[in-house]
Amino acid sequence: MLRALPRLHPGAAVRRHRPWWPTAAVLPAAVVVALLPAAPAAAAPPARETTHTVGLPECLGEADGVQAVFGARWEDVRMADSDLTLLRDGEVFAYDAGDRTVEWDGSVLAGSLTLAEPGDGEGPAEEIGRASYRLTLVADGPTSTVTTREGDGNRSSRVVVTRQPMRVTGGSVDVTVGEQEWSFGLTGCAGAASTAVVFASQPDTYVERPPAAVTAQCTSANGNGEQLVLVAETHGTAVEAVLAVVDGSTGDVLAVGFDSWDWSGAPAPFRGTVQLVVPVPEGEPDPPTVAAVVDLAAQKTGQTRTALVFQGGRDRISTEFFRWDGTVTADGFGTFSVTGCEGTLQTAVNRSSTPSGPQPGGPAPANDGPEAATVLTPDGRPVNAQTRGAAVPAEAPMSCLEYDPDPGHTVWFRFTGTGGPVTISPAGSSFNTVLAAYVRDGDELVGVECVDDDGFGTPSATTLAALTIDTLPGASYYVQAAGYAAQHGRLRLAAIAGR
Repeated sequence: MLRALPRLHPGAAVRRHRPWWPTAAVLPAAVVVALLPAAPAAAAPPARETTHTVGLPECLGEADGVQAVFGARWEDVRMADSDLTLLRDGEVFAYDAGDRTVEWDGSVLAGSLTLAEPGDGEGPAEEIGRASYRLTLVADGPTSTVTTREGDGNRSSRVVVTRQPMRVTGGSVDVTVGEQEWSFGLTGCAGAASTAVVFASQPDTYVERPPAAVTAQCTSANGNGEQLVLVAETHGTAVEAVLAVVDGSTGDVLAVGFDSWDWSGAPAPFRGTVQLVVPVPEGEPDPPTVAAVVDLAAQKTGQTRTALVFQGGRDRISTEFFRWDGTVTADGFGTFSVTGCEGTLQTAVNRSSTPSGPQPGGPAPANDGPEAATVLTPDGRPVNAQTRGAAVPAEAPMSCLEYDPDPGHTVWFRFTGTGGPVTISPAGSSFNTVLAAYVRDGDELVGVECVDDDGFGTPSATTLAALTIDTLPGASYYVQAAGYAAQHGRLRLAAIAGR
């Protein structure tokens, strides 16, 4: 589908430190969501979490012609960190290299870190010294409080942040590099302490409604032996499109481009311009660009897509199928008439909760590995298995999940080829399945096919992946059945001669 700050080298400008200043700004939604329990099994009272933070964003000190830029942050829930850069004559000669400690006792911020010298970016940094600090902070001015509210599906949260300005009144940062030592007093440096309290609702079922998505996949010819290929998809209020013009006889790309434009929402037409680049031989001047104007309108076909059911929740995805008609006019290539190209309008309601079925664990099934694969007989009786006790890691790679969550709780089957196609069907299983077929090459299993979802993008789509391979008579084939994202449950598998 169309899914530490850099270190300075000598001579570079002084970097800005990480934005550690505890402010009364709104906590980002991602932080609020992270505080929510993942899919609780029953409705619970609002959760409350309190975080205390103390920080010095950027303190400047000088001793014997050396400048120090120091920052530190302590937090009682997630992280504590510190940062130090040393400069001489405006050039960096040492910076923090890790091994940091930060402590706060209510009035003193203390800790230590190691130092390294700037390098060429290759290999690990070489430690050249250490720094320790002990700084006394006191309140410096009135407190301020800001309350914000966040929403995520049917979950909500209220965040109350109280900020107290602070100031360094004593202490120092003490540095040793080789035989040299410096002590940097940072009296007067401003910082802040804050307390953030998050009140988050905990519904028994989390409900999310993602933005609707519209797609178009079109091909057309212009009568001059040139073909158009257009793939477009909406992302919120924008259309993103990839468009290419190819030679119909050779398949050579004559022009290609990617562009986006504003979109007012379904059922609005796709109207926008894609800038195309015309390829030129290497060494030639920069390639020229041409404009392609897209003007497509949608016609409903009356087809709809079934709901998809997942373990641990239910994702109801409603898809309307329709056809796109219109034109694409590209400078130098003329007008392509587009008729009946495929399109979808997809809306979803995703509900997730703790699964009420069997939990992971229990005895391992007999066919937990390829050496103990259960025999399937083409056109024979289906075989049932419970996968919750199977080992989580897959025993062999599943190529169709290269960029997806790792499969898990895999079990194995084998069958003998018929000389024709054989379909392995998990119809009747209770979870999102992934199937992969293999043949043996000595001691190795070599993948020949892998399938995740079956019929994706069609009205009969399902997450129960059916796999079909052409077989040789008498040859042995192995099938690894897995749960998508390590799902598990009741597996029902049948081998069917034919497609």
